[in-house]
Amino acid sequence: MISTSRPSGRRIGTMTVAATFALSGLVACASSGSAGSSNGSVRILNISTFSNPQFAAPQVKAAIRARVAEVDRAGGVAGHPLSVDFCDDQGNPNQAQACARKAVQGKYVAVVGGTTLYAADILPVLQKGGIPWIAGSGSSAPIEYQSAVSFPIQCGSLCAQLGAGRVLVDKNVKRIAVIVDNIPSVVQQADQEAKTISHMAPGLNVRTVSAPIGAADFSAVVASATQHGTTGVVLVTTENDSLKIVKELRQSGFTGEIGGTAAEFPPSNLSQLGPAANGLNVVYRMQPATATSGATQIADFLHGMSTTDSHALVDELAENAWTAIGFFADLVKGRHSVTAADVMSAAQHVTTPLDLGTVVPWVSPTSRPASNAIPRIERLGVIASVVQQGKIVPHGGFFNPLAPATVN
Repeated sequence: MISTSRPSGRRIGTMTVAATFALSGLVACASSGSAGSSNGSVRILNISTFSNPQFAAPQVKAAIRARVAEVDRAGGVAGHPLSVDFCDDQGNPNQAQACARKAVQGKYVAVVGGTTLYAADILPVLQKGGIPWIAGSGSSAPIEYQSAVSFPIQCGSLCAQLGAGRVLVDKNVKRIAVIVDNIPSVVQQADQEAKTISHMAPGLNVRTVSAPIGAADFSAVVASATQHGTTGVVLVTTENDSLKIVKELRQSGFTGEIGGTAAEFPPSNLSQLGPAANGLNVVYRMQPATATSGATQIADFLHGMSTTDSHALVDELAENAWTAIGFFADLVKGRHSVTAADVMSAAQHVTTPLDLGTVVPWVSPTSRPASNAIPRIERLGVIASVVQQGKIVPHGGFFNPLAPATVN
């Protein structure tokens, strides 16, 4: 996400933009202990993109360090300190593979909280080496929701985008335009989303409208999207494009519903939109950072971020990484030894739901998932919210976007 005062990371709310960039360079790994250390700690690796002008998530490092410190203050895992190393894939598929090889060769017990557009290059290496990918961000959908070594804790951007459509359907919006950045893989995914949304209730007309990514002027896109009696718009665009499109929609006089995910509408966008943000429907795949009422984990997350790095961006990527560490600690709780095989087995045999606080209670994936499109997540759940007076106001708790619609 982009922020004027914090480190930035840019993303699109559904599929990846991996094809748009690849930087050369050496793999950068920051370590809290060498890969071959024998100090008795349980060693995990985080593979994320920390340095790339198109997509970077330095906030993930702050979130992980905050939660590791919390876990260690509580006694560590399996009676041992938890040690985390970081490998920066630099937004480069070759470097992503090198990071994956580091995980295997370094005998890490898991890769935890990974945030990258290149999981497709990482996961085959991990699978061959028997290393689990624990609670990745889902930025590399769909492979993170399909690989046998991947154990996501939230249902990802696809799920959230469907949730945005579902929110509009529940508001009795009948004609919906899905505006999507013109990256082929993103357009293909958005076409499938539009088809799914169109079956949420009788009498729906849902279509996609392609938008030139990074355009200076979206007036033609908005004109196309709002013709034919459109009364609702869902955005599947970069946060920068989303900002411009919402401004254009408001200036054009469009009075229908506008929906998207937290990726399209980060706090920086809401601030820049000012009063034009009011009424936006924002769907989260995790508890919003504003949900401190009754959400102890959110309060702990915010405290950990502020004390670890007060300048770090607080967003869903950071929240996922913070939750990932707690999830890993819960998986190996009570074990006398922790190996990659132990972690894999533990993640495959959770039948009593783990309440992680920030996501839907988690159980291991089964052969009968809630959605064949995302088979590695057993329980689907997103949270709807609306912007009121510039603030995110959640409406209810987690809901399954594929459950039967309830039209208001």
